[in-house]
This record gives sequence, C-alpha cells and structure tokens, in this order.
Amino acid sequence: MFSTPRKTSSSKLSLSIFSSFCCLLLGVFFTTQAIFLSHPVYAEDDILKNVTHRKLNDTERGNISMSCASIQTSLKNIQRNDSKTRVILGTNYQTLLSNYISPLNVRLIKNNLPDSTLISIQSEAITSRNSFTNLFVTYSQRLESLISIDCKNQPDAFYSELENVRYLRSQLEESVNKVNTALSNHLKSVNQLREKLSNNSTDSTPTSTKSNTTEDSSITQTNITSSQNEEKSR
Repeated sequence: MFSTPRKTSSSKLSLSIFSSFCCLLLGVFFTTQAIFLSHPVYAEDDILKNVTHRKLNDTERGNISMSCASIQTSLKNIQRNDSKTRVILGTNYQTLLSNYISPLNVRLIKNNLPDSTLISIQSEAITSRNSFTNLFVTYSQRLESLISIDCKNQPDAFYSELENVRYLRSQLEESVNKVNTALSNHLKSVNQLREKLSNNSTDSTPTSTKSNTTEDSSITQTNITSSQNEEKSR
C-alpha cells in the first residue's frame, strides 16, 4: 500500500484541475458545435483520390455561373470563421495538454501512482490533436484554391474542387470529434481517480489512531456509566 501523504497529494492535484478542465472542455465542445453543425481535413492528395467527382449537367453549370458572386462571398465568410475557430481550438487543445493532462500524469508517476488509462488517453489526445492540425492546413489550402477559381467561367473545375473541400471538411470534423472524445474520457477518468484516491485516503487512516479512538470512546462510556451508577446510589 502506498503512503498516505502521496495519495493525499495526488488527490489534491486531481481536485485542483477538475473545475478548470471542465470549463475548458465545455468551451471546446460548444466551439466545435457552432462551426460544424452550421456547414456541410491530414488529408493528402492520395486520400483525395478516393473522392468520387460527379459531372454537372447544363442546368447545374448555369446555376453555379449565375450565383458565382454570392457563392464566393459565402466561401470567404466560411474561411474567415474557420480561421477564428482554428485559433480557439488550437489554443484550448494546447492548454489542456500542456497545463492539465501531461502534468497530471507526470505528478502521478512521481508519486508512484501511474494510471495506464490516463497515459493512454494522453497519447490518443496528442495524436488526434496533431491530426487535426495537419488536416486543417490541408483543408485551408484547398479552400483557398476553391475561392480562387472563377466559378462563373469554370463551373466544372469549381465544383470538382468543392467536392474535395467538402470531403476534407468532413474529415476535419471527424478529427475534432476524436480530440473531444479523448478529452471527455480524460475528464471521466480524472473524476474516477479523484474518488478512488479520496476513498483510499479514508481507508488508510493509521490503525493506532483508530485503536486510540476506540479506547478513548470506551473509557468515556465507562466513565459515563460509572457516574450514572454513582448518581443512582445517592
């Protein structure tokens, strides 16, 4: 059994990160929901080869050509909003990994309380975060390429690139969901660890202390009984 001071230290550490971690995780969750639910990407060209491109008919070409100006405006708005979201998510992910997830595992190891689940979640979170970063670079480059195409005179080329961007965006959304899942799992594991350490801290109360407490209680009860008997005899 590990010494009580180490368990108490780890328990305090878990409690100290819990509230801040919850706030940051909620911020990440609502940010991702705001962007990805409102619109229909470590993807390289070899992955994009799997995208099936559909040929446009004359009506569709005409619609794209006539609506080109409004389409370009919408794409630029998406690009601007995506850039802001990238900064928010990137900052939050880095904060969670650097200030909470990694330090907690280091502290647990130093206190001889390594948690394999938390270590695995940390690895998963880092991998997913890196995937998100790489995907966003590819996605943003393709989105910029899409915006630069003259959709009025090149509707077919424009639509082909639009399909690439849509696919990359779906992959980007999936990578964000993986990061959020890892963060949610970490939060649950931290909560479980906190309860475990709290219970162990209670169970590890020194036997001598418990014995002394019992003896003191017994002596007190004996004195009370004796006093009551004396009162009756009087």
